[in-house]
Amino acid sequence: MKTLKLLLFCSTLFTFHSALKADVDVDTLRLWFGGRFTNLRQAGADSTIPAMNLVTTQFWKTRTDGMWFLAEMSKADSTAALIGNTIFRIKRVEEGMIEVITFLVRDPTFRFNNDTARLERLTTNDLHAQPGCEMYLQATGTSFFGGTHGTGCLERTEKTSYKTTDLNIVLRGMVWSTRTFTSDGAEVLNLRLIFDRRK
Repeated sequence: MKTLKLLLFCSTLFTFHSALKADVDVDTLRLWFGGRFTNLRQAGADSTIPAMNLVTTQFWKTRTDGMWFLAEMSKADSTAALIGNTIFRIKRVEEGMIEVITFLVRDPTFRFNNDTARLERLTTNDLHAQPGCEMYLQATGTSFFGGTHGTGCLERTEKTSYKTTDLNIVLRGMVWSTRTFTSDGAEVLNLRLIFDRRK
């Protein structure tokens, strides 16, 4: 009987420890993914890379279906022209695996502009899901890395058919790699952006 109780206690302790670790991973990702970033260092060393700023802002913090972020990318010049924005929903799907679901804002002119109230007024009806563009990240303790799987993330243009995205997030920044392909698998674009966290 004592042996059974001991085994049950150890099992409970292990389950609690695993859940605690999972929470720590997700909370660390929240801290590392959110913030203001720039690739000015990379652009200064490579004239083929455009200078950009990236701002990732968490919103809908009371929802229980994951962490929601708006990512806005803009030119790092006097115009600060919007390049694009994307919504990400981040949640753990299993031990060792964090899912990042991609949405687009239906209004292509939407800008956060540090207007938290405007961001919070968004609803899921304002978003358009991007099936096949899900990213799956793994935690190493010093980084979160992963990306899309297969050819399901469509990128329909005159030259391209689909794209892949890889993401590597660390405390001081992130590396965002995007590749686009034709329908027969020929690579059209290979863009690797190195964003440093701004102080």
